[in-house]
Amino acid sequence: MAPPSLTILETSQISPSAAAAAAPPPPTNSLPLTFFDIFWLYSPPVERLFFYEFSAAAAAAPSFLPALKSSLSLALQSYFPLAGRLRRSPAAADRYEIFCSAGDSVAFTFAETVDGGELDFDELSGGRPRDAAKLRMLVPELELRTDERPQALLAIQVTAFPRRGAAVGVAVHHAACDGSTSTRFLNAWAADSHPSDQEVDRGEVAAA
Repeated sequence: MAPPSLTILETSQISPSAAAAAAPPPPTNSLPLTFFDIFWLYSPPVERLFFYEFSAAAAAAPSFLPALKSSLSLALQSYFPLAGRLRRSPAAADRYEIFCSAGDSVAFTFAETVDGGELDFDELSGGRPRDAAKLRMLVPELELRTDERPQALLAIQVTAFPRRGAAVGVAVHHAACDGSTSTRFLNAWAADSHPSDQEVDRGEVAAA
C-alpha cells in the first residue's frame, strides 16, 4: 500500500488582528449581496494554488508559518468581510448578506508532505501537465452549505514540502468577491508578510 500523501499538522482559526475590532463600517455590520453577487450564491468556490521554493538557507528548517499567520491576520484588517459568514438576511427571506461580528475567523490548515509519497514539489510546481487529483490535495475544502447555517467565505491551506518548498492553497466563495478583489487581498497578504519590502496602501485596498 502506498504511504499517505500528506499529514495534517495543524488546524486553526485566524481572525483579523485586534486593530480591526472597530473596522465594520457604520451603521451596520452586514453587507447585503447585490444582484451580481447572488448569481454566484451556489457556485463552487474559486480555488487558487501558489508554489514557493525554499532558499538554500531555509530548506533545512523553514520557519515561515508564524509570519504567514500574523500577516494573514493583518491583511484581514482591510478585508474583514472575508472572515465573516454568508447568511440569509433576517430582515428579508429572499435576501442574503455577509454578516461580520466579533470573533470572526478564517480556517487555516498546515500540512506536510510525506517522504516517499506521491506529492513531488518539482512535478507539481513545474510547467508540464499535472495530475489534478494531486493538486486538489493542496487546496482547502470550503464546504458549500445547502441548509440555513452560515456559510464560511474563505479557507487557507499551507503545505510544506520538506527541504523543497511550500504550496499555499486558497478557496474563496465567489459571492464574496470577484477575481480582482481576491487578487488584491492576496497581494496585501504577501506585502504584509514582507513589511520592510513594501508598504500596503490601506486606503486603496479598502476601496476594493
